Amino acid sequence: MKYIYILYSDILKEGYIGSTSLNLKRRLCFHKNDNRRHYGLTCSNILNSSDFCIDKIFSFDEITRTELEKLESQFIKQYKNSFFMFNNKIYKIVNKHIPYASKRTLCTCGCNQELVHRTIRKHLKNNNKNKK
Repeated sequence: MKYIYILYSDILKEGYIGSTSLNLKRRLCFHKNDNRRHYGLTCSNILNSSDFCIDKIFSFDEITRTELEKLESQFIKQYKNSFFMFNNKIYKIVNKHIPYASKRTLCTCGCNQELVHRTIRKHLKNNNKNKK
């Protein structure tokens, strides 16, 4: 199962939109433990609020990571620095960037995985080790 989710605070009236293939509690742990939080990560203010919550907006069964990121990108473009109504409350969406869905390409080794350009070399190296 894959999700587009919102991380939000009722006190701040701010929301952050993201996507994940993890369950939401696990994804929230990654947000909390991200070292970039101390340097102005987009959702830092929300996570520093005493009432932050994470909830799914959409869930998908059969979708690739690239398709999920494209949907997330469209959603963020539509609501970035704008307002989004969720659970009958209005939140300002504070995302700073849009995911790199367009930078994913199919791997050339025949595995049919979609990879970010910077990881293809490492992937190919690991595949060559496994074949030997």
